[in-house]
Order: sequence, then C-alpha cells, then structure tokens
Amino acid sequence: MSSKKHPWKICGVGETYVRAHKKTIGGKDFRWSAHCRKIKIKKQILNKDEILEISNRLKSKKLKLPKAFDFGSKNGKKYDQLIAGWVYYWSEVFGKETNITPGFVKILMMSESSFDWRAKATTHDRPGSTVGLLQITTYTHKLIQPKSKELKKSCI
Repeated sequence: MSSKKHPWKICGVGETYVRAHKKTIGGKDFRWSAHCRKIKIKKQILNKDEILEISNRLKSKKLKLPKAFDFGSKNGKKYDQLIAGWVYYWSEVFGKETNITPGFVKILMMSESSFDWRAKATTHDRPGSTVGLLQITTYTHKLIQPKSKELKKSCI
C-alpha cells in the first residue's frame, strides 16, 4: 500500500481521526472539534469515525454508480453511492490491478446479506458467525483488529 495520503483521507500517516465530541474537565463541559491526533504507529490508519466521515463526504461526489439492478430488495439502491465511492477509493489506493467494480461489490453484497446490514449467518469452514453487508466472519474480524491499545477502541 502506498504511503501517499489519498485525497479523501482526512488524517495522514501517524495520525488517527477523532470525531467532534464533548468532554468534561474539572466540572466544566468543553466541545472538541473533529481533529487528527498523532499516534505512535507510523501507518495510515482508517478508524471507524474517519470511515463514517469519508462516507458522509461521498454523498456529494459524482461517481459512476453500479448498474441499477436492485434484485427485488427494498434496499437495492440504498448503498450505491457508498459502494461506488469506496471501490473508487480502494482502486486508487491499491492501483488498477484490483479490477473490482461497483457492480461486482453490489452483486456480492446482495448474495451475502440481501442488503441487510443486520444479516447474520453461521459458517462451516471457520468458527463463529458472519455479520454485516459483506458477511465478514468473526474469525476475520479478530485477525484485522489492531494490536495497539490506543486504536482498539476506535477501529472496526
């Protein structure tokens, strides 16, 4: 993966995104603006708050959306902008050799969860169950968890 910061990324290498929040210090309430906080890890990190912020920004981008098939699901078109945006993002990060298209991700999402993010299934090849739109396994989820204590609370 490139060390160059993607133009949509909010924080750079060695930083993590902190969303706006309230904090009480000495009995007084303070409101902290969203900001990038320096971390010890010298990698480019995407935590859940930054993913949500980038996803909100994607709503205004003009992107080539997946084909308009909805597979009869009421949520068939609900994720088109996010799918297109994140496929574009990761294609730029990893380069053109990925060959993943928004249509492919949409078909995968339909076959795995029927566009219901609460969908759960039991797997036979790995211990645990699967969750989410793309049905990530609990086993895989554990593998991708950060080892750093400072990131554990903020990463998916």
